[in-house]
Amino acid sequence: MRESKPGRLELPQALDQEALDLALHGGKLASRAENPAFDALRQNAYQQMLQDIIDRLAVDPVPTHQERLMGTYVEALEPQVRSATLIMRGKGYDTLSSGFDVRDRGLQAMDFRSPRALDGSTAQQLLELGAEIQTPRYPGFESTLTRISFTPAFPDLTQIETQWNAIAAVLPDTGVPTFQGVETTRFGIYCPEDINWPIDQLRVAAAGS
Repeated sequence: MRESKPGRLELPQALDQEALDLALHGGKLASRAENPAFDALRQNAYQQMLQDIIDRLAVDPVPTHQERLMGTYVEALEPQVRSATLIMRGKGYDTLSSGFDVRDRGLQAMDFRSPRALDGSTAQQLLELGAEIQTPRYPGFESTLTRISFTPAFPDLTQIETQWNAIAAVLPDTGVPTFQGVETTRFGIYCPEDINWPIDQLRVAAAGS
């Protein structure tokens, strides 16, 4: 990945979000479902992300190898999915987006590519953890596109993080290095560029837009 400035990440080539939405949802995104408790939780998560990004840039703006592959700083991921995302990418799952669903804030979802579909035993373990699995067809991907989602019992980031970590733990190692992928935020911003990345956009989300 090229760098626009020393130690800064450059915006990767954007995924075709409309085509991805079509593959995952069968069409353009529907109107967002109202869910006040989870709307507030998402706002709190983005407030934490904003502060974490500001702190990271002040202390250590140089991206790690995994961050370069991922296309974003770890702090630009929603806090409840950071650990699970890194575990999954370490096992060869190329995460594309993760966290609060764009249509229903009460739903957690993670989209990723992998060399092959999940086996039956793994799928059963995920179902037992309360997860739902989708494997939509997407012509632009040579690899398998998968979505794992679940509805949290409570609007609690710590409990949601625990459930995501349990999901990541049961996924088998693919034995294939992670792809050079693009993680997106849940408010439609590909991140980051040279992380003059739209922090203003995150401020808007953190303010409850």
